[in-house]
Amino acid sequence: MGENMPEKLTVRDNAKVMKEESIICRILRLLAEEHLISLEEELRGKAVFQKEAEE
Repeated sequence: MGENMPEKLTVRDNAKVMKEESIICRILRLLAEEHLISLEEELRGKAVFQKEAEE
């Protein structure tokens, strides 16, 4: 019967999980920012290319 019962988490376990989630969130935020920066640079490049083509 005890096999299917969820493991009780201690305060220390909860703190560790929260810290890991915080680190994962920071990594995801940095990756998203990096992606947005590269998209912005790509759009700027296209705008410059288009402007040069129009001239």
